[in-house]
Amino acid sequence: MTGVAKSGGVIGLGAERVRRALAIASALSHPQASLAWPQVQPRRVSQLAHRGTAFEGSWTTTDIEGTLPAELRGTLLRNGPGAKTVGGRDLQHYFDGDALVTALRFDGTSRVAARCRFVATPERAREQFAGRMLYHDFGTAAAARWAHGYKNAPSISLLPLPDRLLALSEADRPVALDPADLATRGTWDFGGTLRYGTSFTAHPKVDPATGAIYGYGIDIVGLRRVFNPLLKVFRIEPDGSRLSPLAAVPLAGFSPIHDMLITENHLVFVICPLTVGLFGLLARRWAVADAIAYDPGRPLRIVVVRKDGTAPPIEMASAPPVLIFHHVNAYETDGGRRIVFHSMAHDNAASLDVMGAWAAPSPPALPRQWVTRFELDLVEKRVVCRRNLTDGVPGDFPCIDARRVSSPVRFVHALESPPASDDPLDFNWLACWDLEAGTVRRLEAGRGRTLGEPVFVPHPDGRDEHEGWLLLLGYDARRDETFLDVRAAVTLEFQARVWLGRYLPLGFHGTFSPAPAAPG
Repeated sequence: MTGVAKSGGVIGLGAERVRRALAIASALSHPQASLAWPQVQPRRVSQLAHRGTAFEGSWTTTDIEGTLPAELRGTLLRNGPGAKTVGGRDLQHYFDGDALVTALRFDGTSRVAARCRFVATPERAREQFAGRMLYHDFGTAAAARWAHGYKNAPSISLLPLPDRLLALSEADRPVALDPADLATRGTWDFGGTLRYGTSFTAHPKVDPATGAIYGYGIDIVGLRRVFNPLLKVFRIEPDGSRLSPLAAVPLAGFSPIHDMLITENHLVFVICPLTVGLFGLLARRWAVADAIAYDPGRPLRIVVVRKDGTAPPIEMASAPPVLIFHHVNAYETDGGRRIVFHSMAHDNAASLDVMGAWAAPSPPALPRQWVTRFELDLVEKRVVCRRNLTDGVPGDFPCIDARRVSSPVRFVHALESPPASDDPLDFNWLACWDLEAGTVRRLEAGRGRTLGEPVFVPHPDGRDEHEGWLLLLGYDARRDETFLDVRAAVTLEFQARVWLGRYLPLGFHGTFSPAPAAPG
């Protein structure tokens, strides 16, 4: 195991956890063995790490290896699917499941206060009351006779605001939570300015210079809009009280857009050749994942919108197409004439099949993935340069110093899956790419362990990209326990590991909310 302190096995665990840990270890050693627990009978580490839980609660842990930095003060917030069964029915897709939010609070001592709680959406309440699946999930369809439509599971990411925490999907409006105890307050429509029928992104961006928030949604209000959707672009007040429209861009069909980029003066949207077949969805016949198609014959469509909304959007195309879920960063050059941005580009859409086969015995392999550099000329309205900067190892979930959003960055952290792995969603490597030097530093989590998205936390007195820590959840299959690693940014040097004392799903995305500064 590279750079990771060894654990003490199952010593000190209760009898039930010992039984589970031994059963999982046996399954890892004998892939054909059957696990009586849990129902999905997972055999791969990625299945174990994302299998779901019914647990909600709060607790404090002091089971810590190494030393937590005294300057690390604040709350790590994570969001992701928490339940992988509904009414006894197993969900099949990596994205499926009701949202579970986890908060880990650091106060500068050698203890961590933890809390996890499901987002109490109306759909979740109705299914729990009925004892069966009533809604199509993203990749698992409900029985036709019970299907009430599609579930809004705000399980992708989180947006902290001064007096609330927003749980985000990209299918509907956000859901507001109480930051103190994660209790659900209800749907948030930004003071009535996000109208019904317009979705809200799971990846809004905060401008570090102004505090303004930028986001977007897909408008399908009315029969005409269902088949001719609009990309609606917004500026949101820093307190989340209201949003103001900046642009409305016609889309050629319903095209999912998962992420966006911001620069000093612009917002950038990369529209991949994905379409959603709306006829089947309108008839409530199948899950959303079954309606998504990728067209390799269509180029990427790139749309650039001014942040002040004073000029029409600029559009250009780039071929051949790639599939992009997440972007790294963007910035302006040449006096604002050009934009450079970096994205995590997959060379085909096989990753959609991999996530759809999360519960299957033999999933396909992840496609190759690169940090890809794009350079746009806004005057000539064309892509003047596009090249891959990294070595094609499968992966995703990029992380940078958020203080450098819209400015050049040198270091990019990301998760990677070893190319020879038969478990493509087991992100066993943590990578730090040096874009200036063209080098990479990799950390291997070790056998039976998998990692979640890294989150960069700056040192309170630091200014540079290397002055801070990476926080990332991980899962240890032999202990059947989730842990949190604290590592030095860039060097990936081990600082501390917090054992949470139980299994929790790793989730998709998260953020760090610093503790308020002490009075004067």
